[in-house]
Amino acid sequence: MIALLSSLSAGNSVSILLNPPSTAVSWRLLRNLTGTFIDENDQTLIYSGAEVSVIDIAALSNGTEYFYQPFYFDGTSWSTAPSMSVMPGLTFVNRSVDVLSLVRDRIDVGLAGLIAGGLLQPANGIIPVLTASPQLEDTIFPVVTVHMTSDTEDDQFIGNDFIGGTFGGGIITETDGYMSNVTLEIVVWAKNGDERLALREALKSVLIANNPIFAANELQEITQQFSDMEDFQSYNIPMYMTNCTMRCLAPSAVTNDSTSIINTINSTYSFEENIYG
Repeated sequence: MIALLSSLSAGNSVSILLNPPSTAVSWRLLRNLTGTFIDENDQTLIYSGAEVSVIDIAALSNGTEYFYQPFYFDGTSWSTAPSMSVMPGLTFVNRSVDVLSLVRDRIDVGLAGLIAGGLLQPANGIIPVLTASPQLEDTIFPVVTVHMTSDTEDDQFIGNDFIGGTFGGGIITETDGYMSNVTLEIVVWAKNGDERLALREALKSVLIANNPIFAANELQEITQQFSDMEDFQSYNIPMYMTNCTMRCLAPSAVTNDSTSIINTINSTYSFEENIYG
């Protein structure tokens, strides 16, 4: 028989767990759209062998109902079990933290607040915060850029289980993933040393002030390292820059579709009394 048939949250995929008879030495798993199977050679062959766990990704369409039926071979003859159906679907939800967007947005609103309060006074009244290097011919300076330098897997959990299953309403919701080691390069671009100095201190204060917000968004072990540099050759104007390398750990995970769990167990039993001791 088929012990378990379920759609995988990645979509266009189905997981099948078989429970073959004890006499079976091999089996075939077939699939169709009708639920009617003639024999072990009928319709689409999904698997042939002796493994009890099978994942089907062969030309499945989300939202279409598929029927599966196993056929078991005991070395002499074939037997079968009832067919079961399932409908594949993409159901995972991305719950990763977009570190770059979060940091970029918090720098943007922080610098805008300092300008509004008169603590920063850029000549153009604004300090753009970009996610790409500035194009000099149409860029308003000073400017800040935020780049993703790296996003690498740091901690992987047993079974890729990020936070363990959560129970509610008769279902279990699972979150799979890992902690990423993320490195951002935040660059201050200024036209002179004094402007760079003011903006470096402002950037540092904004990042420190946002630590509670970063923590609330699951960023951990945050570090920052600042260094100044100048470039008098690459651009048509002298460029004074501060590099801030920001590192942190952040979740990279998806929440899978809720999975039904066993909530009722039916069993039968009997007692026998030995009157003879």
